[in-house]
Amino acid sequence: MSKLANCIRCGNVYIYSTGSYNVCPQCKSKYDEVFSAIREYLIEHPNSSVMELASKFNISVKSIRSYIQDERLSIR
Repeated sequence: MSKLANCIRCGNVYIYSTGSYNVCPQCKSKYDEVFSAIREYLIEHPNSSVMELASKFNISVKSIRSYIQDERLSIR
């Protein structure tokens, strides 16, 4: 079921669909771009810490933890 919702990142109103992220399509796109960059970085630097990633990509530790929580990244 679709309904109107506010993006948790930017506050814009968007149409939320069950099972989708709580972010608007624009923020989801940015989220995916950063994830791709992190994934590529981790291929070359597999022992990087969460703090190093946060600093390198100028994102919060919370954002990196959300990638882990979403099972997009894993910790060894």
